[in-house]
Amino acid sequence: MSSQEKWEALIASDYANACANGEADLTRPSYISEHIFDLAVYDGELAELFGGNCLLVAKAITDRTTFEFIKQSEEHYRTYIITCNLPFFASRIDWGGSVRGAWWGCEQEPVCFDAFEFTDSDDFERFISALYSWAFPEEASYEAS
Repeated sequence: MSSQEKWEALIASDYANACANGEADLTRPSYISEHIFDLAVYDGELAELFGGNCLLVAKAITDRTTFEFIKQSEEHYRTYIITCNLPFFASRIDWGGSVRGAWWGCEQEPVCFDAFEFTDSDDFERFISALYSWAFPEEASYEAS
């Protein structure tokens, strides 16, 4: 089993536990919003929107394609800047001259949530890639909205 497959299995297990513990209508994007990025919106539609958008930005940071991401459209630019200023992101990213070139700074502050903890950026980046594949298995990509 590859590292990606192991992460996907852990994510799927944590998601199943959340669904079994009273959150039966939890979608994958809303799980990501609430359980990974710790957003409390109490609105399923917005949780899905935020979860998907946060994951897009996390993937762009992980893949070091932030400049390409924000050049796609004004909406992508706004999504990126807003997301980078959310508490989860703001406390875990670093950048040089501009937030537009952010990278994960997990060495400064470990990333912890639900069943997961990361103390280095490489491990966290593998997790984000697996999370993206798990969240959108049928799609090659997800578009910011």
